[in-house]
Amino acid sequence: MHGGRRAAAGTAVLTALLLTAGCTSGTGDTGSGTGSGTGETPSAAGSATPAEQAGLTGDDIADICAAVPAQALELMGFPGNREPDRRCTWWENAEELPAVERALGVQVLLHGAEENATAAEAAEAAFREGDQWYSRMEVGRVEDDAWPTATDIPGLGDEARARIGEWPTGLMGSVREGELVVRHRNAILSVTATADVADARGRAREAEAPSLENVEAALVSAAVGVLTALGADPAGPAAPGRDAGEHPRAHPVCDTLADQAGTLLPGNEATDLTPGPSYAAAPGLAGCSWRVQPGSGHGHGHGHLEVRVAALAPSPLLGLSGTGMAAEQHRVWSGVENTTALDGLGDAASARRYTNEDATYRSSTVWVRQDNLLVFVEHALSPVLPAEELERRTVEVARDVLAAYA
Repeated sequence: MHGGRRAAAGTAVLTALLLTAGCTSGTGDTGSGTGSGTGETPSAAGSATPAEQAGLTGDDIADICAAVPAQALELMGFPGNREPDRRCTWWENAEELPAVERALGVQVLLHGAEENATAAEAAEAAFREGDQWYSRMEVGRVEDDAWPTATDIPGLGDEARARIGEWPTGLMGSVREGELVVRHRNAILSVTATADVADARGRAREAEAPSLENVEAALVSAAVGVLTALGADPAGPAAPGRDAGEHPRAHPVCDTLADQAGTLLPGNEATDLTPGPSYAAAPGLAGCSWRVQPGSGHGHGHGHLEVRVAALAPSPLLGLSGTGMAAEQHRVWSGVENTTALDGLGDAASARRYTNEDATYRSSTVWVRQDNLLVFVEHALSPVLPAEELERRTVEVARDVLAAYA
């Protein structure tokens, strides 16, 4: 992995790799990685039958990596026949930037019987001990506990919880990440998925990254495959219906905003950030980036305008409509440090200003939600404009984006 990209987000994929053991053998009933043997004690109490006391064993999960279907890998952008590493993790890290870094990992933890509890009861108690997650999602400026979360998900094992979210970071790319934790009998399954667009710099690598919808679908696909191999019969969570007024897809951006971008950044170079054919299953994404290079002679040392639009689909894991997903995601973005609310723009809007220490570079970021649409606009210039003027220009671009959906 390429280091030093950004503070917390730069560790997102590494975190997933370290915490997704699932194909190695361990000893003990709750250690990291896969347990071996029964992990049970002969003194399991109560009236449970021997089979209930024993629960699943190491033999039951020996081939768990092979249970992850090709569909889950393909949703994350891996070849369907890609082999995992010994930790039951599929990953792709960057040697050079820009790049898309991605990871999909599975781990299964077995719990053994205790003095007054069967193996399944011990796993149930462990599952319900507070917010027990197996990865960290401290991405960008978003804290680990801020992401949209669901704790009662039908159709997956005996009980399940999930969290999923995205942090857009302008020219530095974006991070989409999620975790699904499921209990089946005495086994606790954790599936993690991360798509990290590292240092996009206005190039088209954003178009090669899995969407948030794909990340969620990969989590479900992997979990259903593993649970089936463990003897469960998971139906999978059902997707909620769409709310009235939701948009099924995002409109192209580059042509729509070409005139405005030409006015704000004369002589710019445009790059389409809309996903290509390999992600045709996620029509809800569109975007464009316009850049002026240093020394181009167009009135600024350098600058950029970046616009991304997401028409969010309903979330089976979180049980939210597309509008509900957009509202939750905007809640996360608007809660970061130095972000202020904006009135009179969409259903909800917020803005963030940044100026470097010597005031030679300034950026304005605006996030807007309207129905199930999320609009991200970032505008930066050097030499700088007054912060208020730069924000005004950024807001006007956001208004122009929303006008295409009126």
